[in-house]
Amino acid sequence: MVGLNRTPMYGSGGSALSSQSTGNPQPTASPQATPTPQVTSTPHPNQPAWLTRTDGTKYHVTENLNLTYGTGISKVSCILPLPQSSQYQDLGPASYYDSLNSAGNLDSSVKITVSPTTNCSQEILEISKTKDIYSRFLIQDPNPLSTVTRNYVFTLEYDITLYTVKIDFNKITTIYSYNQNTELYTNNTGKDGDQKGYHLDPSHQTIQSTSNILWSQAQGNYLQYARLCYDWVSSTENFTYGNPGIGFRYMDDIMTSRVCDCGNLSSVFISLLRAQGIPSHHLVLIRPHDQSGPYHAYAEFYLENYGWLPVDVTYKLGNHTGDYFGKVEASHTGAIVSSGVNLDIDTGLNGIQTIRGLQTYTYSYIYASGSSAHQNPVLDFSFSGTKI
Repeated sequence: MVGLNRTPMYGSGGSALSSQSTGNPQPTASPQATPTPQVTSTPHPNQPAWLTRTDGTKYHVTENLNLTYGTGISKVSCILPLPQSSQYQDLGPASYYDSLNSAGNLDSSVKITVSPTTNCSQEILEISKTKDIYSRFLIQDPNPLSTVTRNYVFTLEYDITLYTVKIDFNKITTIYSYNQNTELYTNNTGKDGDQKGYHLDPSHQTIQSTSNILWSQAQGNYLQYARLCYDWVSSTENFTYGNPGIGFRYMDDIMTSRVCDCGNLSSVFISLLRAQGIPSHHLVLIRPHDQSGPYHAYAEFYLENYGWLPVDVTYKLGNHTGDYFGKVEASHTGAIVSSGVNLDIDTGLNGIQTIRGLQTYTYSYIYASGSSAHQNPVLDFSFSGTKI
């Protein structure tokens, strides 16, 4: 048998770069789409004093992945990322702050279905580096040489409340050194790439030289340095927004072209922060309220003894009167489904597969031994969101 892996190219907002298009939607990001928030939230007693969540807007989201394949394929693995509760969003009726320990756990209100169920198993797994979770649908066809066309539909349904999250920097009065002997620090600092290059590269020559200048200006203050990096990346003198949906690119390509979508603008910001040992990563999301530009990504960085702070350099680049350092708006954000790049996924076929990002789906398949007639799988992803 010959194992084949395919990762689709996702929509704008930065995600996995594809070697094969799969009919996935390729919209252009639209920062101007801003539905009116409906609900003002009361602070949870466990919520940190330096963070506020307001404008809670609740959606019912349905995601569908349609798989069609024919003769010659013995196994197919389909992966869908699963959202979790966080400081930015609540899954189901409970608040994230009721537990503060949602990593690796799927809210019971999330409904996962497959039709038909014949020869298909479903399992929820965790990505060790990021603690993101995903649903794996594994089809093992007992008669792969059959000429009958097979069709499966995998569906996720969930209710999610999205918030405007704002950091009150007046309440962050002391900046602490990082404990470098933690998993959090190790997993969110340093280079991140593959055999062809690095998507996050704090040692890149331009990143290093820029970092040294900004670090000197910040006088060794992590928070001030992060703010200077935000200003630098969001300056139209340094970057132009463009190429939405191209996927995570290598840092050499980014710094040469200086034309980036949200995922790659965030990559520059994250690389600059990591150049000074500040833990940081991407947040990858889908917007239930914006079908014209439903995919987005932004960054967050960690402050010791405080937590994760959001930063959206893309919106700042497009709106210099706005402030998106330590703030994300419910009207701009979406359901966060994964974080980080170069994620290790257990496909259930040929061991671990590393993909650049996980925003909609990825899949793998294996040809039947001795088969000469091959018809590659066809996948179609769609989702919808209704305000409730």
